[in-house]
Order: sequence, then C-alpha cells, then structure tokens
Amino acid sequence: MCLLSRHQGPHKYAISEQTQDVDLMHTGPADFPSKRHHKQRVVNVLSNEKESPPSQLPLPEFTFNDIIAKSDTGYLHAGNVSDLLRKQTVSKLHYRIMEDNIARSQQKTQEKVHSTVLSSHDLPEIAKRIPPRLQLALEQQRAMVKEEEGKSIREDSINQLFRSQKLQNSQTLYDEHSKILATHCDLAMLECLVNGGHALSLKAYFIAKLPDLTPLYNSLFYLNLSFNEFWQFPTEVYNLEHLESLKLRNNPIKEIPYGIHKLKTLRTFIVSFCSLTSLPAGLFLLPNLQVLDVSYNNITTIPNDISNLRALEFLNVEGNSLPALPCGALKLKLKHLRVGNNRMHPLFWRENTHIQPQRLLDLAAMSFAKNNTFRYSAAIPTEVKHILQNLTVCDCCPAVLSGEGLRFIRPCKKIFGIRTLPFMFQACSPSCYRSFMSQTESLTHHLYES
Repeated sequence: MCLLSRHQGPHKYAISEQTQDVDLMHTGPADFPSKRHHKQRVVNVLSNEKESPPSQLPLPEFTFNDIIAKSDTGYLHAGNVSDLLRKQTVSKLHYRIMEDNIARSQQKTQEKVHSTVLSSHDLPEIAKRIPPRLQLALEQQRAMVKEEEGKSIREDSINQLFRSQKLQNSQTLYDEHSKILATHCDLAMLECLVNGGHALSLKAYFIAKLPDLTPLYNSLFYLNLSFNEFWQFPTEVYNLEHLESLKLRNNPIKEIPYGIHKLKTLRTFIVSFCSLTSLPAGLFLLPNLQVLDVSYNNITTIPNDISNLRALEFLNVEGNSLPALPCGALKLKLKHLRVGNNRMHPLFWRENTHIQPQRLLDLAAMSFAKNNTFRYSAAIPTEVKHILQNLTVCDCCPAVLSGEGLRFIRPCKKIFGIRTLPFMFQACSPSCYRSFMSQTESLTHHLYES
C-alpha cells in the first residue's frame, strides 16, 4: 500500500511505502506468532528545486559565532570577543570540530626560511652561582656566638680567624658575590671551630680558592671540597698534619702534584668526576691510604707503583680509559674493586699490545747493567748515566728492563670478586715473554708467592 503525503512548502511531495510480508509457508502451530512488519520508509521523489551538491558549496568563514550556543548581543565584534573569552561559554560544536576549524583558519604556508646569525659577543655572561641559606646561616651563627660569649671555647682560634686577611679585606678585595661566598666560608669555618675543629665541609660553595685554614692546621681530620671550582689542587692542605679524609669530587682539577705524599695520615682520597689524565708517583707513597676513588676522569694508565699501597682496601677506577690494571695491583689485598665503563673488553687488547723488536739502545743498556760493565768503565757519559738510572724491573722475571719492552695483556680469573680481569705486563725479552705466557698456574702465585 502506497501513501502520498504533502509536506510544507510548494511542490514538495513524498511517497510512503508500507509493505507487509506474509508467511505463505506457515508450518508451525496455530498460536505461533507471525513475523514482524518492517518500519515505514519515506523516500523523496518529487522536488522542483535543484540543490547543489555539498561538495560544490563554498565553505563559510569560521568565526567565533560558530562556537557559542547562544548570544544575547547577536553578532560579536572584535571588541566584545576578548571580553567573552574571559568568561565561561557554552559551545554548540564538538571540541574536535572546533580544533579542526581553528587549525584550518590559522594554517599558513611558509614562503621563505629565515636565518639568524649569532655571535659569541651577543651571548650573556654566566652569572656566578651563589649558595643559598646565607642569611639563615648568618643569623644562626650570630645567635650561637651570643650564647657562647661567657664560655671559653677556642677563643684564641676564633680571634685568629677574625684577624685573618680574608676577613679584614673582604670589603675591598671582592665584589658583591665574592663577599657573600667569603662570608659563607668563614661562617662554615667558625661553626667547625665551635664544634671542635675536626670536620669542615665546603661542599657546593662554588669557590676557587681556599679560605685561611691556619686555625685548623692542628685539629682538622675531615675536609670536603666537592662541587667547587678548583682548577688547581689546593696545596694549602699540605699543612693539615692530621688530615685523614680529603674529598675533591666534581672539580676541574687536571693534575695532582707530587707533594700529595706529605699527607702521611691520609686514609680516604676522592677525586672523582674531575679532569685528571694521570696519577702522580707521590700518591703511591701514602702508607695509610685505604680508600682511593679516581672514577670518571681521563686516566689511561696507572703506574705499577700502586703496589706500594699495602693498606688499600677500596679502589674505584670506573669511567676512565684503562685497557687493563697494572700487574702491580696483584699485590694488593682489595676488598672492593670497581672497574666498569673502561676499555677492558678483549676487543681492545690487541691495540694496547706492543710486541715489536726492541731498540738497540735498550738492549745495550740492559746488557750493560746485567754484566755490571759500568763498574769497570773509567768515565761514563752523562747520557748513559741517565739511561742507567731509569732502568726498571721486568714484570715477568727479576731481570732489569729498559724502555717499554714487550707490552701485553693477560687476564686473571676470579680475582677481587670479578670473573675476568685483565692486567698489563712488560717483559724484558721475547724469551721472557714466551716463558711467562706458557705458565698455567695462578699469576699471583707465580709472580709473588713463589
């Protein structure tokens, strides 16, 4: 059955088709329900007006009026749009449609590439870092001094501190930031003196020079200078007679002087995250050193003199460029060893191995020293004396060694808690090298215990 209905507007008609399906092959019981009727379907078949396809319609310009659901003022001008943006507004569009429309309206094509040249003169200078807590520490120290006025706690040392040159000339020799840093350091020293003068921490004070440590020469045991700006090793610490712990972590120090051996009582020495490239011979003359941390520097070799540190228990050489440990480390009785992030993989062993013909000068010097020929010589030139004075001992036999010799790496298994640890050796001759490599027993037993 078809129904013709007229809608509003001229010449607008619609035909409504209503169909009913009848089950002719009904084989179920009498009370079985029949099939449901389909819904009515309305189709527009008559239209006198020609409408353009949606794809041909021009896209209207997207404005703020398309977003809001209702506006009491009608069309919004540029003046009241800014006022309306400050208030909550109900939108009639989905937020994704709003995002697409806003992005499409602001989309612009780039016509050319802009370039800007910056010079180093245009960069601002880096401001000096000032440690916090200055005012609070100053007030605390003033209150502490007032409370201890009636007591005699190291009055001579405190007076000597205030008479120091740094305190007297701090108003004229330093700018505003330097004054703050100097004052902060002096307050830390004052606190150290009040508490007995045993431990001083100047960590992260960003100083490049030590304050006057004269009042602490005979009492200081612990000194922490980490996270500062020391470009050179502070030699003032040599005067600390009882110093046992020295920390210089995170400083741009490039070299440790030989005079470090003057700290005879030093037990802990930490110079990690600095710019060291080598270790001085004076460092291995410290008889009481137990903790040595030189991690994350630029160290490529460690001398065999490390075997002199018989009291050493903790060694940290992580983050360097070491191909192997020196064979002298086999004499140490370490409890903790850290060697990660070095060039100790077997792939680097070949490039650090030097098995080449030796120089005639070195062979002559070793023969000269082995046969004691210089005792029978009336006059020995100065250059020859200098060569003979620089002779060392072979790592594989008791013979002398001149020059570099035959340098090679041999690993040692299950030592210092590490599965495989490479060690660097220097042999005096090819025969000594072949004899050493043919040994299958423990390296420590072969070299030292036997």
